[in-house]
Amino acid sequence: MELETNNLKRVCVEQIIQMIKPYCTEEVYETVRQHIYETVLRDGTVRRNFLLDVAPEIQEAVPSELAALLINWLGNIPEKLDDPSIKPQMEVLILKGLQGREKVGVCSLSEDNDIDYMWNKYAANRTGYCVEYDVTGYEHSKDLLPVIYEDDRQTNIVLNLVANFIGQLIISFSNNQIKADISQYLRLFLTKYTKWEYQNEWRVLGDARSKPNAPKITRIIVGKYADDENKNRIKEFCLNHLIEYSESE
Repeated sequence: MELETNNLKRVCVEQIIQMIKPYCTEEVYETVRQHIYETVLRDGTVRRNFLLDVAPEIQEAVPSELAALLINWLGNIPEKLDDPSIKPQMEVLILKGLQGREKVGVCSLSEDNDIDYMWNKYAANRTGYCVEYDVTGYEHSKDLLPVIYEDDRQTNIVLNLVANFIGQLIISFSNNQIKADISQYLRLFLTKYTKWEYQNEWRVLGDARSKPNAPKITRIIVGKYADDENKNRIKEFCLNHLIEYSESE
């Protein structure tokens, strides 16, 4: 919202329109988007009478219930945000978002074991080791998620909060139905800049205070510059636990 004018910002309108994208072709989506933007003034205000005029075209292009929701929320969100019940719900959502970094634990993994940067940075210039896991049937597999690499990384808590809140408005508004769940902020922990794409990273996310069991270890790869004492200790460990042992090149 523009606080001075109490009007919707264009980015808000765009996020609302995005809700129909999974349900129609790109051509239909662009057509609906064009119709909706014909109803938006330069200050972001949605002209409701114009919106009603294009409603038949929108309803023809997308499922009727979805189109009705889209039209309804575009026309009524400013008033809905003035509802007295919204403030406490927003406070809870903001608090959960700010607490996310303290309460969410992250374990970083990679698909590859031969990345020079990783060996140099995280294994003390190849004097350390790399643990290879088999996640087949892993009990916490639902918490194992791929990192998404983006040129424009969205990690701002407030921006994520706004996007989430608009989605909640569209799906189910008021009556305290807005969920204050830290999991809504998981994308903060699952995006990195594109320059890190070569890491092919996956992350296990969970409660920062917990210590979940690791997946089954299949192999331990020791850096080629590890000292003999450490190599021998890891060899012995692998032998005793039926784990493959190897050394990096």
